[in-house]
This record gives sequence, C-alpha cells and structure tokens, in this order.
Amino acid sequence: MNSAMPLRQNPPFDASGIAPLTVIYVPYTFSGKGYPEWKHFVVLCHAGGNAICVKTTTQVDYYIGNPSKLVGCVYLKLGTVPQFDQDTVVEPDNQFPISHLAIQAAHADPRFRMFSLPSDFREKLCDAVLKSETLKWQPQKRLKTMLGIA
Repeated sequence: MNSAMPLRQNPPFDASGIAPLTVIYVPYTFSGKGYPEWKHFVVLCHAGGNAICVKTTTQVDYYIGNPSKLVGCVYLKLGTVPQFDQDTVVEPDNQFPISHLAIQAAHADPRFRMFSLPSDFREKLCDAVLKSETLKWQPQKRLKTMLGIA
C-alpha cells in the first residue's frame, strides 16, 4: 500500500493582491530604452489589470538641489527601510502602470522582491502630494483619489 500523500501545489502568485504602499522590485522598460531595468516601485493601487506605481530613486542629490522638487517627495534616509542600501526618494509625480502579468512573471525570477514600508510612509506620501510644487492639477487629483485624501 502506497501511503504517499499527493503533493499540494501553492496557488499561483496573484499580483492584484499586492497591498497598496508595498515596494516591488521588478523589471520595467522605460520609454526610449530598448531593454528592461530592474527597479523598485511603490504600488499605489490596482486598476485595469495593472499595479499603478511610483518609482523610487537613489539619485537624491538632484532633489536636495531642487527644493521645489524635494517638497513633493518622500525622502527615506539610509536605515529607514532596511531593504534600501542608500538614501532613497519616492517622487509621486510620475505614475507607472505595471501589468499584473509582468509582475507575476517577475515573481518567478530570484531577483524579485516585495516588502512593506514604514507605518508613517502613507502620511508622508500624502503630505508630499499635497505640498508638491511641480505636480500638475490632474495628476494630483488622481493621486489624491488613489490615496483616499480630499
């Protein structure tokens, strides 16, 4: 008698279940580039089969030298987020739709990462959106809706 239990498969990864304000590390092909680059993105919400995200950057000197840009960003100093090995800026001015299918494909790659941000990140992001001097009216309205702020 064979007493082996059948193997249970884990359900497939569902990118639409990624919580808002989660960081994902995925490949993305930016306009004008012919190849994907692995980048950190912050998921804001989900719509139309996509995660609507904003990109992080370690190019902080640009923001430090431009106070009108910095006020509309979240500045994360080294050590604030253990997974970031440098000071990092999250600028909500540019949103990127990343398809759930692309995220699910990236999930199979060992480079894929997903992690939470500090509990005060939402408050800081909302503050940045409201104080932004460079964010146009329509994108600001869209961000306010995504973040549930008036």
